[in-house]
Amino acid sequence: MSTHEKLLNNIRQYPDKENEFYKKMTIIQRRLHCCGIDEYRDWSNGDVWSDHSYIPDSCCIEEKFGCGKHIKLNETQGLIYTDGCFNMIQKEINRNLMIVGILAFVLVFVE
Repeated sequence: MSTHEKLLNNIRQYPDKENEFYKKMTIIQRRLHCCGIDEYRDWSNGDVWSDHSYIPDSCCIEEKFGCGKHIKLNETQGLIYTDGCFNMIQKEINRNLMIVGILAFVLVFVE
């Protein structure tokens, strides 16, 4: 199972907000301004979130307690982050690797 599939599986299965995966996704969504793995609708595909009108508050652009409840998933513009986090994480990793590569290259020539 790929990392991508494991992440989607975690969204579908995790039971509560005290779960480590949920806590980590909350941090990622806040920092990277994203929601879900591929997109915000990932949350509505899960066993726990299947009422299709709830996403985590960390997906909200203006995060307030309960802001992710009763979101109509077809009326999200300006309310929630709609881009998924998987691509954002990949971009962040690639950006950091490029910086490390440039620094290593510079250090080789300084020595």
